[in-house]
Parts: sequence; structure tokens; C-alpha cells
Amino acid sequence: MDLQKSLRHFYVNFLFYLATTPKKRRRIIPDPSTSSSSSSSSSSSESEEEEPAVKKQKPGKSKLTSYKIPKKVIWSQDDVENFKTNFPAIRNLSDSIIANLTVKEMTDINFKKDKGSRIFSQTLSVNYDNLKKFPVKVMEGDDNFSGKVHDASFLRGYVSSSQDLWLQAREKIDMNGLDAISNYNTGSIGIAGKVSSKVWAEIHNPSGKDLSIRMLNSSALKSAWKSHEKHADQKDFESIQELRIAVSALEAAIHKVFPWNFSFKAIAIFLCNIDYGQSDLNTKTFRTSFVADFIDEAICTNAQHWDEQKPFLSSQNLQTRWSAAIAEKIPLLQKTQKPTDTQKKQFFGNFGSKGKAPFAGNNFPRICKNFNIGRCMHKESHPAFWDENVSLNHVCNEYLPDKKKLCTGNHPASEHK
Repeated sequence: MDLQKSLRHFYVNFLFYLATTPKKRRRIIPDPSTSSSSSSSSSSSESEEEEPAVKKQKPGKSKLTSYKIPKKVIWSQDDVENFKTNFPAIRNLSDSIIANLTVKEMTDINFKKDKGSRIFSQTLSVNYDNLKKFPVKVMEGDDNFSGKVHDASFLRGYVSSSQDLWLQAREKIDMNGLDAISNYNTGSIGIAGKVSSKVWAEIHNPSGKDLSIRMLNSSALKSAWKSHEKHADQKDFESIQELRIAVSALEAAIHKVFPWNFSFKAIAIFLCNIDYGQSDLNTKTFRTSFVADFIDEAICTNAQHWDEQKPFLSSQNLQTRWSAAIAEKIPLLQKTQKPTDTQKKQFFGNFGSKGKAPFAGNNFPRICKNFNIGRCMHKESHPAFWDENVSLNHVCNEYLPDKKKLCTGNHPASEHK
């Protein structure tokens, strides 16, 4: 056995020598078949002394013995370990991959002649197959979420669809989520002071519909730190940059609470892909409000999907909703274009310019019709699209014949009783 192992080791080192040493520096060993044939030919033509023994070769070409290395050799485990020692670049490859490589392939990868894209792709495929064939057994242990964590926290991330992980979490976690805390250490990731206690409480409940991106703007945070109940007065963001910071902070906070929850990460990535509506929305003032409303609507939809055990909105779903919202609003976003009678009727009710408005001002009532039919993206009264100084009120526009006036209650017309 020692002799066989020694011969095997010598053979591997010899192949390594052939693959790494230039041909000009090799010691030429005559091929036995060539030498035997030459000897027989010389014996038969001893009388022909004037004929040269070696034919003249063309200039620039030398007759070298060619060594054929087997293309497919299944190497043993000892050979694989020897190859890892001689070829540092292949040490990260699995043993099953190395066992099927030729010495030339290993040499090319080691000396960066071949980037080994095929080899690495094959390695990734083999590693994925091993994940499915050999599941990881999670042992029982303790985890207090603040100092000592379970070994399962360091397992590989979920490979399949994030929507599938969302549905699996819905089967394990109650509809109202987890008991809320706000003691998360977020200083190292740069969102300390950017998430209030009220936001932390809303994040813990995936089915909650009160979470709004406006709860993370600077004015809302200032009032929230003074009083936990002042989130009701939510103002628009002053700039797109402030909105970007709020989105990043909320994304990190959700990931801190639920590492499996990629619902808001999909929203954040989608907004980055469209550059927060830079090409679709030219009006800067309306742009921040429009994007913030879109985010709130997506959050509310995902909360509803959690209740109904449906997947969260994917990137394709978000693109469809964005295109539909732009198609509906873009004709009304031109500041220089005055609203037509049709647009006035569509947005502010079925009463003409001669009708008496419940609020002083222009010739048509300042009531948001979309609010009354349940289609407004704003949660509160908001500026009109044609004039930022005009406020569209979220009040009921149901006409009361006995009182000969509109209801103007704090409810939509669809809920009027």
C-alpha cells in the first residue's frame, strides 16, 4: 500500500511538473515507440551511411516529444488534498469539483489564465444541491434576543421567494404580530433617533394600517419625542432627500424587528429603481406628497394582505400600481394648465360653479371628491393640484335636502348615515 501511494504521489507531482513547466525547459525523453522504430530502420539501412539519421526540420520548429495528459481522471481524496496544496486558487472549490478537473484546468485557474466561470458556476450548483440533500438540523437552545442568540440566527438566508417566506411567517405568527418594544440598538446602522416609539409599536403589527411614512419626517419626530400622541399632525416632507432618509430608516427598522419581512424592502428598492418618480413627476412640491401617498397605500395594502394570508406586493405589482396612479394623476399635475369643468366635476362633486360652497373662496367647493368615494391617496386635507394655497378638505359632500346644504361631516359620503 505504501508503494502504491508513493507511485500515485509521484504521478501527480509529475503531471503538475508537466503542466507548470514550459516546454523549452523540459528534459526531452524519447518516446519508446519512436526509439524502437528508429532503431529498426537504422539496422535495415546500415549500408546507407550517407543518409542523415535525422531529417532536417523547418526553421523555427523543433521536434519535441508530446505528452498526452488524460482529460478525465477521477482523483482520489489524497490527490485532491495534494492539488489544494499546489494550487491555492482552487482551495475554495468543493472536493467533488476538484476530483473531476484536469491538471491543465487547475493550472489555468491557478495562474489566472482562466477565470473559471464555468467551474464556479458548477460549484454554486453543487452547493445548492447539497442544501436540498442535506438539511441543517436546528438544535434546541436559548435566545434572549439581546445578548445570547441561538445558533439558528447565523444560518444561511432563505433561498426561495421572499413572498413564500412571508406566507410561512403568517402561519407561525399571530395576525397582530409580536409584543412591541422600542429598545433596539440602532446606533451602529445610523437610524438612532429617526424612529419614534409609536413607529416601533406599529412595525410590530404587520396587520396595522396606521403606519405612515410621514411619521418619520423631521416635524413628526420632533412632536413625537415631546409627546407620544402627537403623530396625528403629520405634515408632508420638505424635500425628496428627507423622504429618502425616512424610507431608509423605516426599512432598517422593519428588518430589525422582522428579518424575514421583505415587504417594505421591495417598496424601497422599487422607489430607487424609479428614482422616486423623477422622470414621471416634474412638480417638485407635488412629487414628495405623491410618492409619500404611494408608499402609505402600499403599506396599507400589504397589511391587508397579511390579514388575508396573501403575498406582499412584489416589484411587478408596485410597477403596475405606480403606472396606474401616474396615468390617473398626470393630466392634472401641470401647474400652468387650468382645470377643466370635467376635472372640477370629477374631483369636487356634482355641483356647478353657481352652487354655494361650504367654504369661502373660489367658485367651486373645496371638498375632495376622491375622499368621499374612497379613492384619495391623502389621509388628510391636502393642497389642490392647481394651487398649493387652496386646501381640499376631507369632509362629507352629501347634500341634505331638508337643510339645503352639504353635510360637511368628518366622514366620507360613502359612510354617511
